[in-house]
Amino acid sequence: MNTSPTNGEAASQLSQAVVWRIARGELYKGRLDVNEEALRLTGTGPKGEFGGMRIPYGELSGIHIGRAAHERINGLRSLVVDSARSGPIHVASVEGVSTIFEIGALLAELRSEKTAGLTSVAVVVPLKRGSAARARALVREGPPFDPAIRFERHHVFVSEREVVFVFEGEDVKRAVQALARAPTVWKAATAWRECLGGPPRLAEEGYSWPRGNVDLRTVD
Repeated sequence: MNTSPTNGEAASQLSQAVVWRIARGELYKGRLDVNEEALRLTGTGPKGEFGGMRIPYGELSGIHIGRAAHERINGLRSLVVDSARSGPIHVASVEGVSTIFEIGALLAELRSEKTAGLTSVAVVVPLKRGSAARARALVREGPPFDPAIRFERHHVFVSEREVVFVFEGEDVKRAVQALARAPTVWKAATAWRECLGGPPRLAEEGYSWPRGNVDLRTVD
């Protein structure tokens, strides 16, 4: 959990007094702030400790109203924000249940705007026969760059014959081409030489189907 304030944060479009928790963790009392870039939660835990987290809209994998017993907070329905990095986060407003629908609708709109211009590209790297285990070991070491600087999402898939690096973000093809010229990437590439079965090739997105995954029905 990030406990440091975020400098240079954009002005809030919505700010509400809330209680929140990550999955079944400790309950924090504080505030929810929504701006053009991210959702930010801050608050004080049961022992007086400060807690806070910032969730960019690109990391939101789903938004729904929590009606099940384990999703409620103090018996109240919560807004469940699914984060690709942190898991489900439960938020309840101290100003009334109707407020969580307002928050949820705004988050859904901002998430849609943020991801509308995203595209994906893949870099396909052929492997030499018998080198898949070594390739998996290299992948487990993590990327030689910070994905958050250029991309919204980054995945790596390994088969017995190839490794596929998938990048998602705005103007992603240009970002991948710039990344290929970075000294840290060139340095890391030397470890892959014994695995390469041919030159890498770029595959551009041909079809995409994203699920909206937003459920803000008002029925209980």
